[in-house]
Amino acid sequence: MALFDDLATDVTAIMLSVAPDTCDVLRVTTSSDGAGGQAQGTPATVSPTGIPCFYEAKRSNERVAGDKAEAVGDYIIYLPVTHSGTAVDVTGRDQVRVAARGNQPARTFQVTGVEQIQGIIIQVRALLLNQ
Repeated sequence: MALFDDLATDVTAIMLSVAPDTCDVLRVTTSSDGAGGQAQGTPATVSPTGIPCFYEAKRSNERVAGDKAEAVGDYIIYLPVTHSGTAVDVTGRDQVRVAARGNQPARTFQVTGVEQIQGIIIQVRALLLNQ
């Protein structure tokens, strides 16, 4: 297990030096709405923050929302399993917000799936929410 721990540390160090973007994982909480249902709260940032990341578009589609079509992009986001000595915690119910860089705006993605690759990289499948 020490080999993979060392490898995970090396991957994090490499990503810190070469990853073009940083991101935060956001978790939406729910609470009672007072009428027997659930209300979504404001997404809260999950520790750690400023996680180095890469993302790439896999394909674009359209979906119908109400009476209009909207563009939906499928993306893969790559994160290290640890950052600043803390495990990166991301679930299929979270959002990932990639910080603005240069002339690129901040982007928020809805996570649709999470997979760890050999315990050193987290591969997140996600939909782009804001374009």
